[in-house]
Amino acid sequence: MLTRVWSRGFADAIKKKPQVVLKDGPSLQDFVSSASVAEAVEKYEGKLKLEKGDRRLRLPPWLKKEKILPSENENVSRLKKQLKHLKLATVCQEARCPNLGECWGGSEDSIATATIMLMGDTCTRGCKFCSVKTARTPSPLDPLEPENTSTAVASWGVEYIVLTSVDRDDLPDGGADHLRKTVQLMKLKKPELLIECLLPDFAGDKISIEKLATSGLDVYAHNIETVERLTPWVRDPRAQYRQSLDVLRYAKEVSPRLITKTSIMLGLGESDDEIKACLADLRSSNVDVVTFGQYMQPTKRHLLVKEWVTPEKFDEWAEYSKKLGFLYVASGPLVRSSYKAGEFYLKNGKRWVCRTEQSSLTERTTFLVGEKVVIVRAEEITISGNFHRSKLKYMSFLRKRCNINPARGAFHYRAPGKIFWRTVRGMLPHKTIRGNEALKNLRAYEGVPAKYQKTKTLNAPSASRFRLQPRRKFCLVGRLSHEVGWQYQDVVAKLEAKRKVKGAAYYEQKKKLDKLAVQAKVNAAPKIAKYQKIIESLGYN
Repeated sequence: MLTRVWSRGFADAIKKKPQVVLKDGPSLQDFVSSASVAEAVEKYEGKLKLEKGDRRLRLPPWLKKEKILPSENENVSRLKKQLKHLKLATVCQEARCPNLGECWGGSEDSIATATIMLMGDTCTRGCKFCSVKTARTPSPLDPLEPENTSTAVASWGVEYIVLTSVDRDDLPDGGADHLRKTVQLMKLKKPELLIECLLPDFAGDKISIEKLATSGLDVYAHNIETVERLTPWVRDPRAQYRQSLDVLRYAKEVSPRLITKTSIMLGLGESDDEIKACLADLRSSNVDVVTFGQYMQPTKRHLLVKEWVTPEKFDEWAEYSKKLGFLYVASGPLVRSSYKAGEFYLKNGKRWVCRTEQSSLTERTTFLVGEKVVIVRAEEITISGNFHRSKLKYMSFLRKRCNINPARGAFHYRAPGKIFWRTVRGMLPHKTIRGNEALKNLRAYEGVPAKYQKTKTLNAPSASRFRLQPRRKFCLVGRLSHEVGWQYQDVVAKLEAKRKVKGAAYYEQKKKLDKLAVQAKVNAAPKIAKYQKIIESLGYN
């Protein structure tokens, strides 16, 4: 009888419980009816800041996302099997990243990406926001890890890889030699691979920092994590705010052409003024890329979330950071330091002329770090997607008029080279001095101008239309330009045909001259043999 009464009372409590919860958080209908993030934020009636007496904040709707299971995606399942077989750890799994399924699964617009964690899965530091295992004396380093990691990554066929590591204060150099060897082996087995390393502070040791900065990596990343006031409370006592700034500054000094990157977590109780001061410190340390993400409590043992930062606030921080002169800013509630890192990378390359035949508008912009880039055959640039949709979008752009006097609309270019230039301008902070100077390093032409016809060119296989999915629709910028008013398509085609004929004749003549030069050396060899011996005896070749 007592059991029946207790069960009935428990059932009544369950029926009444949702009415209490609804006061502090959204109902299921709120999630279903929200068509966009902005609408979800507007409808959300829960608390955004932790107040005195609250145990924890409820998860807002814009942070809820569908989890991709291994059985639902081949890439996720395949990567997990390969990593397990090679005994490699990933920060995606150890840190319980919310984007694991999205990054590992990939999509039509992005390649599958995983962040490899080196030197084991146990850290010597205990930061209060991180769920990676900690120990004073982790297991020794695996001497085969650099070879296994480089072999695995080379076989994946990826273009961009992120390497990170735990802190190893138990090692004299913090594991710098181990990490350097891994990077060098990767570059040896796949020279075109772009490598980002998310590295510890090495306790401020400049020798260790220099080893990695000069190892051949492309992006040197070290996370500042939070503002200066909260650093002692959030991070391990051995991790200091000023020390992290010095690490990033010294890496840039050692290798000026290196891209430096850092990340900031929001929602730990920081103020806007403190974030602005932190960004100013980063810019003074010559940091190139910064990312913002929402702190999410991994387990009950870790720090509580003090505030849910709205997507609109993240957008504001992105705009503010771009005005300060950062080369790239990634800002969003679910953005993490390694989230789709390849899409945020700004390539630091050599001077070259880029032949854009069958390339895409997402070609890497080396001029952002002071390098000059010349784009030729801009009419052959590929735009992924349906042609008619691209045309409608550009036509709506052409119809923009001045609000005060509609007859005075802005002048919009229609030539392929100018369209490409205008597109790249939109990717840069061109209203700042640094962005404006970077834009001056870009030149785009239809066809190949005479002064560049004998210049060595570079095709970009990574941006080729053959990288698109089978049967994926695409169009050329030349066709789009012609449809919206560009009238020189036939002229450029005729000039290109003549150039190819002249170029073929030139290189045919060059081959003959090269053969004659080789034959002349062979014929002269017996006559100069005795002089050659005298030269060699003196130590010259």
